[in-house]
Amino acid sequence: MKILVLPRWGPEDPRSRYRIYQYLPYLADAGHQLRVASLSEGSGAGASLLRLLRCLPARSFDLAWIQSPLGPGLAPSLKAGLSGLLPQVKVYDSSQGFHGQANGLTLETGVDPGPLPAGVPSLSLRTVPDWSEMEAIAKSKQGLTLGWVGSQDRAGLLEDILPVLQELAADHPFELKMVGASIADPGFNCSSLAQLPRDDRQFLASLDMALLPCAVGTCPDFLQRLYLPRFMAAGIPVVVGPGNGLEQLLAESGAGYVAEDGDAWMAALRKLFHTPSLGPRLGERGREWAKYELSLQAQAPGLVRFLESLVQPGKTGL
Repeated sequence: MKILVLPRWGPEDPRSRYRIYQYLPYLADAGHQLRVASLSEGSGAGASLLRLLRCLPARSFDLAWIQSPLGPGLAPSLKAGLSGLLPQVKVYDSSQGFHGQANGLTLETGVDPGPLPAGVPSLSLRTVPDWSEMEAIAKSKQGLTLGWVGSQDRAGLLEDILPVLQELAADHPFELKMVGASIADPGFNCSSLAQLPRDDRQFLASLDMALLPCAVGTCPDFLQRLYLPRFMAAGIPVVVGPGNGLEQLLAESGAGYVAEDGDAWMAALRKLFHTPSLGPRLGERGREWAKYELSLQAQAPGLVRFLESLVQPGKTGL
């Protein structure tokens, strides 16, 4: 099978590295021919035209795997022309998180992806860590350390639980490591990084627990959806807010707690602070579950079978 792969970003960007590039060796090992043409120059009409030029020889492919919608900013006639240059079978990955859409690879049925009609083939595929990278993580002992990842517009949700953290810090000093945002004068030891290096294992090894406060009805940003599985694979217990899709992973894995309000945050963190053996137990549950259910090694074979089933109907997708 010949597959045209169209990531939205290059391999150094985690939004494409973890959604697209890390699966390509599995497709190649299955005997499929790949052509990768990333669209890393930007978005909008100009970028769409660039993608159009890159897809001119695409008719010889059996399937196009596309990370973002084709043709943003283009007239309908150009969108139709762009779609017509691609193979008949198209798969859209509409789960990057910054679009606020549900996880899953979905077969495209029109010019642009929209609501899925009944019967459209789809595969739910979370953003997952590579177990071969996570397996060797060993905890570094340097005092109690909490972690948070997200964007600046989500930092307000962390500020909502500052009174809880300040009260706990009075009796149990800790450091909060923030990635992607910062808070001015939180009242306890707090450091921040704009972003993590590609190899984030040192950061993960330094954490004793992770916090992902969210608001009901809001979609977690990409970093939060990326890092909840990574926290779990690293053996880090997690406390998350409710109603955001992240709590399902905790319910399935037993890797932490869901805190619905300030009192629940205080109760969950007190348990973890006051019972030193609890965090490692929850972390080991999440780590074991991530290894067998939420790792690249567990998920990649299903993705390969799914793509094969779209072109070769005799094969089973799942």
